[in-house]
Amino acid sequence: MTQVFLKKEQLELINGGYLSSTESGQPVTNADFVQAQEKAHYVVTFAKVFKSKDLKGKTPDSLEDIITEVQNTLAEKDVTYVTKAAKPAQELTDKLVKEALAFVDFKKEEKNNDLINDFMQQFNVLTDFETFGLFFENGIVKLPKIYTVAEILEAVTTCIDVIEK
Repeated sequence: MTQVFLKKEQLELINGGYLSSTESGQPVTNADFVQAQEKAHYVVTFAKVFKSKDLKGKTPDSLEDIITEVQNTLAEKDVTYVTKAAKPAQELTDKLVKEALAFVDFKKEEKNNDLINDFMQQFNVLTDFETFGLFFENGIVKLPKIYTVAEILEAVTTCIDVIEK
């Protein structure tokens, strides 16, 4: 079989999704590339569907909750005779809380980045294709779209909460 080296601008989908060379117009294939594109199609489609779903749901309001809220709204409020004392400034405590929260956020982002990087390893062939190009051979294959690493990364990032489970 004849192999040809193609870069990303030399590859296109024609006539409903057939992978072909822009230079020769001939159909081409690369098994690893096609497999990665099929996985990418699944991941991107999953992320689109995932964005519109509510996995936690909402607990409905009960009749008792509504009655309690109405009674609280209608009840007389206590009269305030003495204003409450002002809370003293706690600069050190505020700085410590801010630093602790920043550390927690850092750890969460670090964990998410590790998960994303681990998951994205299956798309290394696409990174190589976008950076250098790949060898393709003659063959007919049909794909819905040629996904970029950036599109896949965006999709993975939106549903990282599901990936970690």
